[in-house]
Amino acid sequence: MPNVLKIKENVSIFAFTGNDTSGKDLALQNALKKWLGPLFKDDLAKEVYYGDEICFDKISEAYETVSMFSEKKAIILKSFDKVPVSSQNQLADLLKNPNDSSGIFIVTEKLDGRSQLYKTIKKTGQIIDYKLPWSNKIPPWLSNYASTKYKRSLSSRAAFLLWEYIGDDLKELEQELEKLDLYLPDKAPITEEDIIKLIVPHRNNNIFEFKKRMGLRHKGEALKILRSMLDQGDPPFLLTIQLFNHFLQLLNIHMLHQKGLSPIAIYDRLKISKWIFEKENYLAQANSRSEKLWKKILIELSKLEADFKRGRYSERFEVELAFARFL
Repeated sequence: MPNVLKIKENVSIFAFTGNDTSGKDLALQNALKKWLGPLFKDDLAKEVYYGDEICFDKISEAYETVSMFSEKKAIILKSFDKVPVSSQNQLADLLKNPNDSSGIFIVTEKLDGRSQLYKTIKKTGQIIDYKLPWSNKIPPWLSNYASTKYKRSLSSRAAFLLWEYIGDDLKELEQELEKLDLYLPDKAPITEEDIIKLIVPHRNNNIFEFKKRMGLRHKGEALKILRSMLDQGDPPFLLTIQLFNHFLQLLNIHMLHQKGLSPIAIYDRLKISKWIFEKENYLAQANSRSEKLWKKILIELSKLEADFKRGRYSERFEVELAFARFL
């Protein structure tokens, strides 16, 4: 997630694009606070329009009319993807001459880089793109999000610990950060100890235990947990992604250990929580296979993910056998 504090000065036209809804909303609120100043809490200083109701005549009138209630007003255009190209082109012409008293804040998933509107905003305003992070980029995303939204520091190790226990669901991760924010004193950092105390005991740790048993090659326990997760409706392709990320981490640990690094040096280098590293016996997991075998397994897991997405494995026993190959 980009740093929303990098919002330009003296700009009144903004477009927030991408598929990261939370990132865009947070950026919108920060831009509104910065542009409206003390008027941010005044609802009369904001006009919000959604999708199909965004027509050029209505927006043009709102943009060019001086507000009777405040010296500035923000015109917020949400679900902008639904606006016809013809109306977008008209809006582009209107925004060639920015209005100091009326700000335009567009929230959309896509804005065609070849369009007249995109080029106009690029020249006279600011476009900020918010894309959902890849799985291995979620810990730094969490640290940035905690800092931006809650003004709390979240170390890379603490972020990794939270990600390990919650998984890739950003909505769940946001909810857990909100719980931590509500519990902790103002401005206090979010530590590994806080996560272990407040989050870990209340989680269903099936996936965590599954990854551990797969890593240690405990076939019976791993397959039992797998069946339980499949019974609960966990999609096999998501389990494959999580297992791939875990095994990639174990390969890195294995390679560093083979180079002679101590456990402390390894978890420091890889920014893994000491608590997780020791509790889940990461070193034993990492050394349960050779480097060559780990790399082979990672290739096979990538293929398996694609097969699951194509629906190749239709029977339950086929799914179980597919995972059993890696034990």
